[in-house]
Amino acid sequence: MNIPTLADVIAKLDDAGGFGDGVDFGSYRPLDALGEPGISSEGRQAASLVLLCELAEAVDNSTWREAVGSAVGRSLKQFLGGGGVVMYEPAIRAFFANESEFFAALNSVYEQTVGK
Repeated sequence: MNIPTLADVIAKLDDAGGFGDGVDFGSYRPLDALGEPGISSEGRQAASLVLLCELAEAVDNSTWREAVGSAVGRSLKQFLGGGGVVMYEPAIRAFFANESEFFAALNSVYEQTVGK
């Protein structure tokens, strides 16, 4: 698995200008990484940002309701239900609440992490 560093993730977000289409991490599976015992805090942050990219892409490529019920949405719900920990919890909660809250939360995460 090609594991992106936090710097890689932030650079891709910066290049794309935000979350969603255009931010690709290949076959990297952030939920698998987040479930690894001993993941570093930087690794958790990078994987959480990649997960937000996947969620945004799911919404971009369908409807919000379909994205919540998609494979990534169901996997995330199962991961969280099993005690999994993801950073940027407000954005994760917003994904399950509604589309406008989710994208507002993503904008906030983008400003905090990329600084623009």
